[in-house]
Amino acid sequence: MKAVSLTRPHELQTVNRSAPQRREGEALLAVRVVGLCGSDVAAYLGTSPLVTYPRIPGHELCGEIVEIDANAQGLAVGDLVCVEPLLSCGECASCRKGRYNCCMTLQVIGVHVDGALCEQFAHRIDRLHKPCSPLTEEQLALCEPLTIGMQACDRGGVSEGHRVAIFGAGAIGLCALAIARTRTEHVLLIDKVPQRLQRAKAFGAEVTVNADETEVAAAVADWTRGDGADVVLEAIGSPATIEATLDVVAFGGRVAVVGWSKAPVTFNRPQLLLQKEVDLVGSRNSRDAFPRVLELVESGRVDLRPLVTHRFPLEEAKQGFDLMADRPEAVGKCLLEVG
Repeated sequence: MKAVSLTRPHELQTVNRSAPQRREGEALLAVRVVGLCGSDVAAYLGTSPLVTYPRIPGHELCGEIVEIDANAQGLAVGDLVCVEPLLSCGECASCRKGRYNCCMTLQVIGVHVDGALCEQFAHRIDRLHKPCSPLTEEQLALCEPLTIGMQACDRGGVSEGHRVAIFGAGAIGLCALAIARTRTEHVLLIDKVPQRLQRAKAFGAEVTVNADETEVAAAVADWTRGDGADVVLEAIGSPATIEATLDVVAFGGRVAVVGWSKAPVTFNRPQLLLQKEVDLVGSRNSRDAFPRVLELVESGRVDLRPLVTHRFPLEEAKQGFDLMADRPEAVGKCLLEVG
């Protein structure tokens, strides 16, 4: 089978590999569509501390089941599914609490182990999710990033009437926006890239703030009549924006950090954390989110397809990686068509 291998930073090769042999408890998938995300680009650029080489990337995908045991959790050959890309141990303290998304020895496909940028892929049956009504291959591939947005909203406790401020209008920030808008009308997006802010507006942001043109804390204060945001989601991973969440969150508010900072984060005014009694939480991957995301997509309440700006066949994967690395502002979502 054909596969795209990241042999070292900046070097992608289309290689021939033996088709995987599924193990007990797994299904064999014919991969149809794979989405590229920031972690894929970090691996490509050599800036991810989690990736070793060579590595087949890809963790946002739709696949068609081509081989599976009979009566396997309602799944059958021919089913189109989306894939939860987590391999958890099931035994550590986190897993015993049901929080398998932060398993102490968690492996994510395409990051810690080979992923799905290939023609066939074997994965755990309990991590495959089938819609109740037909969805397109692209819709299913886009479910994984939506689960990241849902986890952020869950961790932030977003609910009806909340005013939610989101730092970052990249793909994950927009996924968080899409989920938040199913719970509240009041969502504000902060970014510096006009194209991203335009997409945020199209996806239902009540207010957008260009941080290069407007003082962010003042804009949020004006939007909330001086109260501050009930929930702040940080989807950039910059030390500066993580610290800035304390400036815009309300007293008694909640901050959920989704962005992965590669540099130390220092709170220069830690007294704000105490004075406001802020709940500061992390948000990692997702758990128990796929069924809920599928329900939202099937109902039409969330449709991420307008975010897709670029599509490439498997053989042109490098063009997609280069585009996202060199012109991130131009990309809403990039999909690779495999099958």
